[in-house]
Amino acid sequence: MVGMAVVVNAQDIITLKNGNEIKAKVTEISASEIKYKRFDYLDGPTILIAKREVFAINYENGTREVFNAITTPAYRERHNIDNRYGYEGIIDFGYGVGLGDISDFLNFSTTHGFRFNPYFSMGFRVGLRYYYQDRYYYGYYGYWYKMKKELVLPFSMHFKGTFLPGKVAPFIALGVGYSIRAVSDNDVPYGLIFNPSVGVQFRLARKFGMNFSIGYDGQFASNYNYDSYFGHEEIIKLHSALTFKFGLMFL
Repeated sequence: MVGMAVVVNAQDIITLKNGNEIKAKVTEISASEIKYKRFDYLDGPTILIAKREVFAINYENGTREVFNAITTPAYRERHNIDNRYGYEGIIDFGYGVGLGDISDFLNFSTTHGFRFNPYFSMGFRVGLRYYYQDRYYYGYYGYWYKMKKELVLPFSMHFKGTFLPGKVAPFIALGVGYSIRAVSDNDVPYGLIFNPSVGVQFRLARKFGMNFSIGYDGQFASNYNYDSYFGHEEIIKLHSALTFKFGLMFL
């Protein structure tokens, strides 16, 4: 039994430049060749392979020796070599369903940032949000107030964590920032914003993908309640919405 355990663990993994892997027992490495025996046939003949065809060897003791850089697109695509860190850009198109006294809105945004590793990226997001419906709400002093159509510019820092990086990967994201009114005759909405979301992304090519997400949008806004006796009072309210987004990714 002890002998069997030693054999099972004593395997080397030879990774070729084309992405294929060979389970073997390496016996000799020369200036131009690598000699090995197949792991499933250790009593068989010794096999020779040109060193120029080998990317790396992972030895059974845990060490790794790299011989050549990977240049084939197939290997780089399979192991996500090109997309582990670097620029990440996202263009989002979305729709927000207002909860409570906030109207529904159309949303467009673009994010430009940096992917630090396969699991985390951070960037700056700027967008346009169009509240296209008139909505009435009941004020504190018994008056009805009208929230008219308006265009808002949100700015935020965007943080994204990706699980199980690959061609299909779930993610969570959080945006925190501020919005200003671009076109409006209202006093709302503007102020601090935050929007957590969850979604899944699909890598369609080495440098291109798309994603779908669902999230919550919180918008702090200043509302003015008017009264003939007291004048007006500014009240900070949290307006909430459920958002649905489709995005294009550029890596």
